[in-house]
Amino acid sequence: MPDETKSEKTTDYLDQFWLSKVYPNVSESFLFEQDSIEAIKGQCIVVLDANVLLMPYRLGSHSLDEIRKVYAALSGEDRLFVPGQAAREFLRNRGNNIRDIVRTLHEQVSQITVPADKKVGFLDSDDKYQEFVKCSEQIRDLKKLASESIKALSAGLRRDLGSDPVSKLYGELLAENVLEIPMEDHAQASLVEEMEWRFNHSIPPGYKDRNKADDGIGDLLIWKAILQIGQQKEEHCIFVTEDAKGDWWVQSEGIFQPRIELVEEYRRLSGGKTIHLLPLSEFLQQFGAAESVIEETKITEVARRSRERKMTDIENTKGILEDSYEMNWIMKANLSALGRDSLLQLRSKAEELWTILAKRHSKNNGLMSNTNFQDLSDAEISAIIQEKENTQELLIKLNHRRKEIDSYFRNLYGKQGRL
Repeated sequence: MPDETKSEKTTDYLDQFWLSKVYPNVSESFLFEQDSIEAIKGQCIVVLDANVLLMPYRLGSHSLDEIRKVYAALSGEDRLFVPGQAAREFLRNRGNNIRDIVRTLHEQVSQITVPADKKVGFLDSDDKYQEFVKCSEQIRDLKKLASESIKALSAGLRRDLGSDPVSKLYGELLAENVLEIPMEDHAQASLVEEMEWRFNHSIPPGYKDRNKADDGIGDLLIWKAILQIGQQKEEHCIFVTEDAKGDWWVQSEGIFQPRIELVEEYRRLSGGKTIHLLPLSEFLQQFGAAESVIEETKITEVARRSRERKMTDIENTKGILEDSYEMNWIMKANLSALGRDSLLQLRSKAEELWTILAKRHSKNNGLMSNTNFQDLSDAEISAIIQEKENTQELLIKLNHRRKEIDSYFRNLYGKQGRL
């Protein structure tokens, strides 16, 4: 039955002594007191995550200027760094971000309505109507001009890769401050082995991303780069990240404090120093950015987290609906090979999963109705639509299977064996 194989994969790799490896010297852990952000920010190193590098694409030019000032000051003191993995993730996602912004501009122009789009003949002789028509023609001309400007902007961004202000800023301030970790074949194998050990014991960071295409190793590569620079410089650190998942943070109605495992690991390798995790808005506040910039960044962060929750919800549901052992068992079981009790269990499990799918389908319909698609990227929109279609298809298949099991059971056991 399904429950017998549910944890076969992980139990083979569990380490009964994993907690001793996470906290090898508890006496030092008891004595450690984390220094406050205010106390360390004057001399600490600052490390930027990929999601923070992408954030300025959703902010105004004034905010970018303020970010430039803060980054330039830190870079001039050799205190600003970006992990190689974070830089690569930025480069991979940069084009999509720029494309989505240009797409939004096109959509905004297309939504401009020309009032007098159709002539009203009997008002042609009215002066006020002619004034209205003239204004409409001006709006039409301005709409055409705006559309042509955006087309030219789009062509320039498509042609001149890396010419946008955000990319130029990073080229000036970060190109010489990329943190690379050893990536020879043996180092890669060692990292994969460590990743599997961490994930099997839910040790941060990255295990919440284990369903991603890279199996979630991206966060571990970033973390290893942070540990490396901390060990080299033996300085306090602020890691600026928009990642709000539970493999970085203790959660309490949102982010509460960094996972103690991360603080402990950094302390051991940096000679007793501390690490703080901050979203970009709090980081800018600590380093004196304008209040208007901080507020704009907070609004952008809230929107980003809302999108991220939707996408995470979709990812978490896929395993239940498509790849689970239970689903495969229900859909592929040979009914003629099952006894009465097994048929009853099969029908009960089919009913349970059908209920999950029905709720999910209802939620998807609400998501489609209430989502502002201008705030989403093409990839996010595609994922939501694909999820809706997949769920609907599975719902139909599972409903058909329920009826098939019911019919088979009644044929064998008649009314007395009613399900």
